[in-house]
Amino acid sequence: MKKGNLVRIKPSALITGFNERTVMLRTSHVQRPLAENPEDNVLCGKFPMTDAEREEWYAQPGNRGIDSAGEPKLPPKAKPVPLTASVYLLERARVAPRGLSYGNPVSGMALIRSIETGELAFVEREIVEPINTKQKFTLRHCVVRKKWILEKA
Repeated sequence: MKKGNLVRIKPSALITGFNERTVMLRTSHVQRPLAENPEDNVLCGKFPMTDAEREEWYAQPGNRGIDSAGEPKLPPKAKPVPLTASVYLLERARVAPRGLSYGNPVSGMALIRSIETGELAFVEREIVEPINTKQKFTLRHCVVRKKWILEKA
């Protein structure tokens, strides 16, 4: 897999049973509630929160003060991004993002962009598979049409 390839999420990543799953999800997760058919489940990637989203989190009344252990409540570092599209553009094939947790960088990740919405998400490299490897693509936002356009690089 290289930057600019079109990728999709492996169907085996949507299986929720621990024994049936072939890939261990470290940061991505399957959105709850679970569907009866594993193909209907929605996988969520992660993307770091912006300062405005963090301020919005602090503005909610239940998020102020301290918890039962006397520690201050900390906002989440990353927000879940539902991955509902069928095809994604691989923006970076190998990346270790720092903003997903309060600890060290998470290795073994890939940065993908939804072709439909243009939203970015970090997912494990093991759960994406290339659709094509011969051509490279780029994605640009058309202001007039108000949608994302896929172009050959």
